[in-house]
Amino acid sequence: MEIFDTLNTPLLNKKGINLVEASAGTGKTYAIASIFVRLLVENNLKINEMLVITYTNAATDELKERIRTRIKETISAFAIGDSEDAFLKQLISKTKDREAAKRALINAINDFDMA
Repeated sequence: MEIFDTLNTPLLNKKGINLVEASAGTGKTYAIASIFVRLLVENNLKINEMLVITYTNAATDELKERIRTRIKETISAFAIGDSEDAFLKQLISKTKDREAAKRALINAINDFDMA
């Protein structure tokens, strides 16, 4: 079995689509939230340029809240310059312009309800 690497997996294919499929309880929501953050930081995408689809209203609400929380955690990590979270720690270390990344994340939170 191949382990999904949220930090190093290629973000965009030629069509600009990422598909995350897995069984229940495998970390899909964590992976999606982390990829979402990477798209904000590494590809400078805006909230209105991304679409995340799931199948039920409950799953949509959970995913929305988890993405929002992950963005806020990432803002805090960039503000401090470090994190206990291994993903965030590595994201910070590989990000060249941390201030620009933090601004992109803050803009994403400010625009989140438009998503």
